[in-house]
Amino acid sequence: MVYGRSMVATAEVLHVLVDDGGEWVVAEDPAPTAPLSRHRDASTAVRAATVELKRRRAAHAEVLLHDRYHHVRVASRLGGRVTPSPR
Repeated sequence: MVYGRSMVATAEVLHVLVDDGGEWVVAEDPAPTAPLSRHRDASTAVRAATVELKRRRAAHAEVLLHDRYHHVRVASRLGGRVTPSPR
């Protein structure tokens, strides 16, 4: 069996980041114009993003946490190992 590009699993990604007002937001884009939700702390926002991905029944998904110092890390992963989609 030959594995081509069509066999690569891509991830659905949600971002958790702090806005200018100090609230943590869940968004589909790292530069959100319309966040999906707002939270008082990062932990609650990560849990909300994970619940949203489960609600969407995403086979492979990640929640990326953008901290106050502009570092990004995977805060939650669903579906095992995820291969980034080719760009």
